[in-house]
Amino acid sequence: MDRDPNYNSAFLVKIPIEIISYTLSFMPDKKSLLNTILTCRVLNNAYSQRKAYIMTSILFSHMHESVYQEAIVFHRIKREQWNGARAGVRAVHRAFDPDRTIDQGQLPPHKRISLTEIELLHLFHEGVEWWANRIATNLKRNHSVLNTNPSPFVLTPDIMNRFKRAIYRLYMYIDILEKTIATGCADNGGFNRPVTDREREEANWCPLLDHLEEHRIQRAFYSHYSTAEIEQMMNICELIVTEIAPELNSYIQYDIELGSILPNFVDQPKFGMPMVVQGLQFMRTFVTARSYYQRRRLMTDVNLADWIPEHTIRAQFPSQDEKLIYDILHCGLGADDLKELENEPDPLWVSRKPFYDDGDNGPQLAWRKFNHHIGLFGGDNYNSDLQCRPWGYVFWSQSMLEGAGFMATRDDGTVDLRPPISPYHRFYRPQPYAYARWRTCHAARWASLARHVKRYLRTMWGRYGWFNADEFIADHLVRQLLSFSGYEFTIAQWESLFQEILYRYTYNYCSNYPHNYLMAPL
Repeated sequence: MDRDPNYNSAFLVKIPIEIISYTLSFMPDKKSLLNTILTCRVLNNAYSQRKAYIMTSILFSHMHESVYQEAIVFHRIKREQWNGARAGVRAVHRAFDPDRTIDQGQLPPHKRISLTEIELLHLFHEGVEWWANRIATNLKRNHSVLNTNPSPFVLTPDIMNRFKRAIYRLYMYIDILEKTIATGCADNGGFNRPVTDREREEANWCPLLDHLEEHRIQRAFYSHYSTAEIEQMMNICELIVTEIAPELNSYIQYDIELGSILPNFVDQPKFGMPMVVQGLQFMRTFVTARSYYQRRRLMTDVNLADWIPEHTIRAQFPSQDEKLIYDILHCGLGADDLKELENEPDPLWVSRKPFYDDGDNGPQLAWRKFNHHIGLFGGDNYNSDLQCRPWGYVFWSQSMLEGAGFMATRDDGTVDLRPPISPYHRFYRPQPYAYARWRTCHAARWASLARHVKRYLRTMWGRYGWFNADEFIADHLVRQLLSFSGYEFTIAQWESLFQEILYRYTYNYCSNYPHNYLMAPL
């Protein structure tokens, strides 16, 4: 005899629904939860009663403590709203309150996380894990410093957690800066002005009030992290742009609208920031898209002003540690005194206390050895942008860095940051520059010519969408212009040649290839 399909439900009815809800919070993932609540009405009712609590528990119970702490601050930063720099500084410090929690049972009702917020956090964390895995795996496989056989560099859980935390940190920075820009100069009635002499003493590199306000809020944010953690944030931003650059430059090459705006390809990380601010899910969909038209549907949501630095209101590339520069400026030490800090075991006023101490000094020691400010502190100058950041130097553990010969532990337990590195070490081996193919004279000239043509296609012919770049390269007049040496022409002659190619090529393009803006190769 078949069992009554309501047998399980009849049994579960006898259990208090709070206990069932609590039990559901231990499901390993969202898919398992969905499969479970679809089995009977009682489980579904228990889920419906405490959706946010169950979803929150499933998300955070599988996070490492370090990632969990970063995610809490990320959520609190996203929730904060302010009007003016003074309120912004207070809001940033408030988000880092040491009593922070997302536990629904410990929060008053008005502070509890909503179901919509937890769903967005789930999506964001999926993006964090996907990008951290992609970046770390590609680094380990492709960079010669990391892919030796045998290699001291291993993708341990602690290493992966550092990549994840850095991504959370990056999007905190983006959110903070965009809110700051949106309410710029609110403390001054919304009017910008040059800084006063007293304000210039605070940060002499900020000429205007809006720049000073951004500095103050960034400084408040950075003060909760060590210098190595801020370097991780900058480094991960570069690594993300490096991952998307091939697909992005291909799109720029074949798109009329975006190609008519940009004077060149994305040939350094800061030029890819308009993509980073769109979000992790956006970039993931973009790089995994299989055709030009899939990417074009995505890019229609991007404000074209984001690609013009002087017009955009989005966060710019994180290029310097505002807190570190402020501390150096106001420390009262001369150049010779700063150089003495090289021998200090842990100058906290310089390197600052980490947000989360995972017990490994590797990132902080790597920063002290290789960062581009280290010359101020008596260390050897390295080109950190080209020699160190491409392999994520601030993410690896101390034992791995020692195994690679970058540092050594002395008999007394202190760390020698200046052991002789063999001139044959892979660290000194010329690496293929990630943006090399888009930085050649040929690429720059091609982008300039194509930009003029695309502008005419947009303004004179009203064309949008696909640009037949392959046909453009094969055109006889284009090949001639690309082969000319720059010194052969004056600026006026170049403009004349541009006009010729604009009129001749765009007329032929629009007359003979009308299908090219309607259908692109898949």
